[in-house]
Amino acid sequence: MSTRQKSEYCFAPIEEYMLLDDSPAYPMDSLRLLHFTGIFSEPEVRKAVEEVVFRHPLLRSLAVKEKGRFFWRETDREVSVVFRDADKEQGALNASGFPVMRRLDLFTEPGFRLYVIQSRNENWTKFLFQFHHSVSDGLGEMRILGEFMTRYAINSGIIPAGTEYVRSDLSKLSLRMKIGWKLGRYLRNAWHTNLTTMQLAFGNPVPFLAHTPAERDSECADYPYLQSLQLNRGETQAYVEKAKRLGVTVNDLLLRDFYVTIDQWRVRSGKDLRGTTRVMVPMSLRGPEHEDIPASNVVSSIFLDRTKRQISGDPRKLLESIHREMVWGKKHDQKYVFMLTISILQKRGLFPFFLHSRKCRASGVLSNLGRVLDNIPVSRNESGKIQLGGNVLEFVEAAPPIRFKTLIAFSALTYAARLRLCLRYDHRVISPEEAADFLKIFRENLMK
Repeated sequence: MSTRQKSEYCFAPIEEYMLLDDSPAYPMDSLRLLHFTGIFSEPEVRKAVEEVVFRHPLLRSLAVKEKGRFFWRETDREVSVVFRDADKEQGALNASGFPVMRRLDLFTEPGFRLYVIQSRNENWTKFLFQFHHSVSDGLGEMRILGEFMTRYAINSGIIPAGTEYVRSDLSKLSLRMKIGWKLGRYLRNAWHTNLTTMQLAFGNPVPFLAHTPAERDSECADYPYLQSLQLNRGETQAYVEKAKRLGVTVNDLLLRDFYVTIDQWRVRSGKDLRGTTRVMVPMSLRGPEHEDIPASNVVSSIFLDRTKRQISGDPRKLLESIHREMVWGKKHDQKYVFMLTISILQKRGLFPFFLHSRKCRASGVLSNLGRVLDNIPVSRNESGKIQLGGNVLEFVEAAPPIRFKTLIAFSALTYAARLRLCLRYDHRVISPEEAADFLKIFRENLMK
């Protein structure tokens, strides 16, 4: 491959926030998983990874600090691609069926790693993509998965050379620093913005359940732990139709069902908590101008607070209140508030105070990635699933990081017209059996 002059890029505020919030006990990594039937060629996998990484500078960069500022510095260091034989290394996989992972330390290694677990006896392959969350947001990470499959298909002769999934324009990396917050918009919404900022600063949500959190410097062993549930095509369509019938979005409905499930699980488990339950909802800040931006972080979040009384009361009223708040948030550009707050903290040097507080920032996370991998230029089978030669992508999973006192993080995504909800949980506090019970209750609520 040709070489490219190495560059440095200043850290955007959200990237620095995620860099400094990373710790041995709470790794700031985001996971993406592809579950295939079939076996893949190791040389072609490694070649595809090399080609994808070449197109995205932040995937091959380290974090450096100079004169009090953080920069991305490109390196020639290869990203780690780890192959595991599931037939011979059963002991190397944890209870979730994943290899025990290492935290990505951006100061010593690039923020991207790929684990490939294969079973020739059972004819399947799992690709576990591990990203440091400073490197990219969820939509950017899904794009990386699409590029990887496209490059593998080209290198294996499945599709013609020169086929392109998406362009990668290096000149657009600077756009990740520009979040679209204009002075006029800020002044127009200043009152609403200040209310939301006060909620973030002084609100006191309760964790998912009472526990003693791990200290930041203690190592998180035997992670990750992830479970998921999937609706079939008919169930997915029925859920979408239910949202339309109720006059809300699918995301509104998922949030309502998430709140109700949290409350019901707490009650059934004898771990009920009073106080405010807060759900963090990541929101993309991407616009048309970001269409061909390389992997990067163009994301913010909003926070929804509900009391025990609101959650355990009339579910229709709970849904209506969530819908109203989401509509209000869009009208008043509330998705920019968290990013604006982070920018101010960065400029004032207040990240350590904010990040090392022992407060609970959110009881849980719900990230809706929407429809994923729709436009990859490869064939699909009669079920709408991606085919790479004789290998079929059966399903996709995704998981945001878990944080201090935030024990559960959900991703929702739709692949091949099937909705999947993925639960990443802190296994130091929540057992696999408890996680499975939570998903069972969640499915019951989705089906009502």
